[in-house]
Amino acid sequence: MKLTPKQKPYLYGALGALILILLFRKKGGAAAAEAQALQQEAAQGQPTYPNSQFLAWANRLEQAMFDIGTDEDAIFEIFAQLRNNTDFLSLKAAFGIRNYTGGFLPGLVSGDLSLDGWLQQELDRSEMEELNSILFDNGITYRV
Repeated sequence: MKLTPKQKPYLYGALGALILILLFRKKGGAAAAEAQALQQEAAQGQPTYPNSQFLAWANRLEQAMFDIGTDEDAIFEIFAQLRNNTDFLSLKAAFGIRNYTGGFLPGLVSGDLSLDGWLQQELDRSEMEELNSILFDNGITYRV
């Protein structure tokens, strides 16, 4: 079967979308292993806040990044309250693996992602630098 010039862009677009979907789904398996390792590492230190606070922050982060538009101020505010590596790891463990539906392009970029994955999808380079600067200023050695 020979494709017409009008059909070729649709075929290439569909193949590109399929490749992106497969790439993001593959990351989900690695994210599950990362979440389990984080829970174990976070259990070794002393967090500044109760687990319920980390879960509340994780839910608030999901809301800040859900759907179209990102509430960067809410993200920065939450990370500014973390005081040590254990707090950071506890937040990541509380966030765990959540289904990311892509915001601006629902369905195209989706899958199960860790907090790092969500942040990498939602924040641009300068916003990631600002977030990492907040972590550095609070003495946290981890980066997103």
